[in-house]
Amino acid sequence: TMSSFSGRGPVVGLASVKPDVIAPGSSIRSIVNSGDASYASMSGTSMATPITTGCATLLRQALRKRHGIAVPSAALIKALLIAGCRRLPAGRGALVDNEQGFGRIDLQRSLRRVLLLHEAAGLHTGALASLTIPVPPGRRTLRIAMAYTDYPGFKLVNNLNLFASGPGEARYVGNVTGRVHGGLLLDSSNNAEVIEVENAARGDWIVQVVASNVPHGPQDFALAAVLV
Repeated sequence: TMSSFSGRGPVVGLASVKPDVIAPGSSIRSIVNSGDASYASMSGTSMATPITTGCATLLRQALRKRHGIAVPSAALIKALLIAGCRRLPAGRGALVDNEQGFGRIDLQRSLRRVLLLHEAAGLHTGALASLTIPVPPGRRTLRIAMAYTDYPGFKLVNNLNLFASGPGEARYVGNVTGRVHGGLLLDSSNNAEVIEVENAARGDWIVQVVASNVPHGPQDFALAAVLV
């Protein structure tokens, strides 16, 4: 469960979701660098942050050694970290919220069955990037994450949106739970979006990133997709 002292969103005065991810940070036993004791128990971001940093470092190593990406971007590392997140029981049924963000980091899920890793040079307003993900049989959960380093500003400046469509007429939109019917409700507040499809059908899934509004472009981005 979430610790009572954990910080919660949203960003003050904005609709942006925070945190992005969560990690264990309550009564974590770890080494200390002073005093007589070799280990101590502490709580807070002093423990959750280094756990997350260590996981991000291992993801960077995997991207370099397993996938041959010599200099993976921060956006790609973030996308892969988010793609593997696991929602806590109290937050199941939602993709993201201001209690736990996209969920608890899970390194095994981020690394186990990677279907797509992609970094793009950038998009201008109205441009579209499209990729194909071949999903094998097995009816597992497909998680697609997009992340990008936005142009500096008080709120989201460049807005990219994530879409996916599977075999048949199934269509999904980033940060919207479940299949989309009728009109689209797009996220215009966050620079990270996730699509999750339970029991994803076998076949080619089309993933699209649309530059809805990029006043300071081009805007590069990264995609990661995993089966969990």
